[in-house]
Amino acid sequence: MKAFQICTLICAVVAHCMCDKEEAMKILRASVDKCSAGYGLSRETTQYIVRHNFTIKDENDENQRCFVQCVGQEMGDFNSEGIFDVDHATETAEKWLEWNGRTKSNLREEMEECAKITGTGTCMTTYLITKCAMKAGE
Repeated sequence: MKAFQICTLICAVVAHCMCDKEEAMKILRASVDKCSAGYGLSRETTQYIVRHNFTIKDENDENQRCFVQCVGQEMGDFNSEGIFDVDHATETAEKWLEWNGRTKSNLREEMEECAKITGTGTCMTTYLITKCAMKAGE
């Protein structure tokens, strides 16, 4: 799983900046660091979230949910208003699947379903959509 979400994020960075993997990793690290600092998360907490496909232990923790939203915005999966970009997320997941010799015929439909998810509370909707999108891209 850890390899999946890291590669998914690398794909997002590559799709966003059209750069190589090394440059993509630098951008990803900077985004995670920026968002982590912005929401006061420890390195351990941040690592846990990233390693667990952006799932957090306590969904009531607003700072952790907003960290997930921040990374999603930095990677281009959400705009500044928290609207999910189905096209971008689908393209990113397709690249990841392709790199691993796989395809998924209903990926876009799954991403569209993810975009319909709503939640209550600050950053909850984007957090739930991110969880759904990560699962859809597996």
